[in-house]
Amino acid sequence: WLARRLRGPTVGSTGAAGAGSSEDGLDAALLAVPGLCLVSNAAVGPALRRVQQAWPNAFMPADPDVFAANYVHAANFVRAAEAVMLPSEQQAFARSAALNDFRRRWKTQVYSALRTKEAVRRFDDAAAKSRMAAMDGNSVPSEPPHIVSGQGFWLEVSAELMRILETVWSERWSLDALYPKTLQLSLELLARYGHAVRALAGPDGGAKAPAGGGWDAGAVPPAWAPGSRPVRLARAA
Repeated sequence: WLARRLRGPTVGSTGAAGAGSSEDGLDAALLAVPGLCLVSNAAVGPALRRVQQAWPNAFMPADPDVFAANYVHAANFVRAAEAVMLPSEQQAFARSAALNDFRRRWKTQVYSALRTKEAVRRFDDAAAKSRMAAMDGNSVPSEPPHIVSGQGFWLEVSAELMRILETVWSERWSLDALYPKTLQLSLELLARYGHAVRALAGPDGGAKAPAGGGWDAGAVPPAWAPGSRPVRLARAA
């Protein structure tokens, strides 16, 4: 009923509807009354206040997945309501206390901290697995052992980095209001990845060189032996 009233008379209405058409036209004209702000004052504002009163726990990220889903649903509702507002009402609604109070309720910074902690923990676990694999000195497999989105990776840490980045930017994690934080997290993960790979390749990487590996100064030209770690890591892209 509300949607029909907001849309007003439909194209192709016949005169048979007489009084009904006049009523629809009057309802549609109400939307154009300056300062009335019918959609925001009569529908959206009360709905937002009702959510705050009835479900206060929805604004806390006790379960980050549920919090993100609720946030997206709320943002979609606000955008759908703004789509039927006149430009003047949209501007007034953007400045309204109802909308700003509703947005301030969402603990997005707490949510961001929880997601960052989870992403960093997953990456550090994968980096530790890669260090342990290098210390074992096992033979290099003939094919990349880790597959992510159809791409093969030689190191567990490389594969997990791609999984984390895909998750971080997915609809399940990413929120429009946290775009700068999401970008910052992505850059931090890339920096951690570079450090992890350098640690594996360096002298203090904690891995034992395989038999016959190392720098072969007698070769022409001098080069790393085929079984050395730098050669193995060169295939880890």
